[in-house]
Amino acid sequence: ALVFCSTRKGAQEAAQCLSQTAGSLGYSNPFMKSMQQYEHLREASLTCSDKQLQSCIVHGVGFHNGGLCLKDRSLVEGLFLKGDLQILCTTNTLAHGINLPAHTVVIKSTQFFNKEKGSYVEYERSMVLQMCGRAGRPPFDDTGTVVIMTRRETVHLYENLLSGCEMVESQLLPCAVEHLNAEIVQLTVSDITLAIEWLKCSYLYIRIKKNPEHYGIKRGIPRDLLEKQMRDICVEKIHELGEYGLIWTDGDGFSLKPLEPGRLMTKFYLKFDTMKLIVKASACCSLEDLLHIICRSAEISWIQLRRNEKKTLNDINSDKEGRLRFHVVSENGKKKKRIQTREDKIFVLVNDCLTGDPLMHDLSLNQETNSICSNGCRIAKCMKEYFIYKRSYRSAINSMLLAKCLDQKLWESSLFLLKQLPGIGIVTAKVINFEP
Repeated sequence: ALVFCSTRKGAQEAAQCLSQTAGSLGYSNPFMKSMQQYEHLREASLTCSDKQLQSCIVHGVGFHNGGLCLKDRSLVEGLFLKGDLQILCTTNTLAHGINLPAHTVVIKSTQFFNKEKGSYVEYERSMVLQMCGRAGRPPFDDTGTVVIMTRRETVHLYENLLSGCEMVESQLLPCAVEHLNAEIVQLTVSDITLAIEWLKCSYLYIRIKKNPEHYGIKRGIPRDLLEKQMRDICVEKIHELGEYGLIWTDGDGFSLKPLEPGRLMTKFYLKFDTMKLIVKASACCSLEDLLHIICRSAEISWIQLRRNEKKTLNDINSDKEGRLRFHVVSENGKKKKRIQTREDKIFVLVNDCLTGDPLMHDLSLNQETNSICSNGCRIAKCMKEYFIYKRSYRSAINSMLLAKCLDQKLWESSLFLLKQLPGIGIVTAKVINFEP
């Protein structure tokens, strides 16, 4: 069985609870099928570096999350695939990643804490289906069982989901400004009347009429008021685009024309919040300034600062060996002793990566770093073209340099530039110690 929990701590506590219960049953432990299995688990536990995981494994239960080192994660995955570990408690990220099929899947809760909203919210339906899809996978099993533990008031959502009767809601509203800008750039929307018609032709309008409460609108609202609501949404989005110079509007806001910043936002698929940061940037940005813009971008806002990462990030930022080009600093200009925000974490990760010889080897942090570099490269390319348009050539040159560095995951002054060549890794680059 796979038991999906909403947090790393929750997965660990669930495994410990099951392990203690199984251990108290002695020879009647339902997760222990043979003496041979027990011997395999006992030997495996001796190689495990995490003490809490070690105590769980011997009872046929394990946990898997980004807080474990790569060696322990690989150990747990191997034991589960062989069938020695009967129960694996994990976070939902496993549903998208490693192929670990099971006969039974338990979704321990259908809610997770959303930091942006500051409250618990339901999982996306696609995530629930991903987790359910781990149960009874051919050719490993003929049948599978899924247990979904949810609140009484949300039971109907998951009954409809599993029976295929759930209605799909529109996701257009949170990103309407990006789509509207793209339509204006393509000249398919040239005035506010067409903008309103575009929104009324969308699936969003259909669903608002059917299920208005889902979109924060009272049920039973008259048709003319509903159309006024759609018009107000369009006017608001057009005003925002005009305010930041992405489009041109006439005095009445009736006629709409694209401007270069709006074209760039569409060309590089940037979110409006990211484009606002670029537009508000200084005309003379240093590399460090540009890197801070990327760290605050909406494209990587999903990255969170976890409690168990702070010590490692603090150690990297202290930089006693002088490896890093830039550091997270406090208002007095001194290095921060404590990393406290998501932006600080991203800034440390990207600086560590660009040295060419990063100290960070944690799997989940490496995945986040890869995402920062790929998204950051795209944002930096957009900044280059924007600053050329604004004739801020120093900022444009720095943006171009940053884009290249993020693409290759190396500073242009790194001692490991030879890593860019095929067949040359960090060891060879260190031996040659090439200086540009």
